[in-house]
Amino acid sequence: GAGYENVANYENCTIEFLNIPNIHSMRESINKLRDVCYSTNPDDSKWWSLVEGTGWMQYLNLILAGAERTVQLILAGQPVLNHCSDGWDRTAQLVSLAQIMLDPFFRTLIGLEILIEKEWLSFGHKFSVRSGICDESFSDSEQSPVFHQFCDCLYQIMMQYPTLFQYNENLLLTLSDQLNTCQYGTFLCNTEKDRNELNIKTKTHSLWSY
Repeated sequence: GAGYENVANYENCTIEFLNIPNIHSMRESINKLRDVCYSTNPDDSKWWSLVEGTGWMQYLNLILAGAERTVQLILAGQPVLNHCSDGWDRTAQLVSLAQIMLDPFFRTLIGLEILIEKEWLSFGHKFSVRSGICDESFSDSEQSPVFHQFCDCLYQIMMQYPTLFQYNENLLLTLSDQLNTCQYGTFLCNTEKDRNELNIKTKTHSLWSY
């Protein structure tokens, strides 16, 4: 990746690696999962083993475990600096999930909207590049289901604690769908700077108005 801090430069600091694979592994995993789901000759007796073979569920487990570890440290009174190689992929996933676990406000509709605006849009997650949609510089090597993976992780939490959320899986499906349809301007472009320069907010409707 892009490296990490030298602990010798920081007092009372430790580094924990979560061993979450990179965007290329995630892309390969979801492609395998898609092949399993779209198989024309599904074998029910082997379906779950085929899903397991894609690695998708194992990756969800690693991300959720990382978010849980973040929460544990914060509840213990420890400050946490969380970042991946670039800071806009796994960082957004982990920090968003940790806040949802910690703060019931982010389990409300308005709370989730604010969370996505704050940790994904304002922080610079490259929605166009990662989705491969509406981007002239599109490259297969940069495409990865990072946001879809966040939605799936959130779904796993919701299935365990459904009464703690103001929203349900229908909202998560809507978020995933709208990322790919470009019907609204919310997920267009890669940065806040790009959206401002293109006047996205005045030229398109926001998904949150839907």
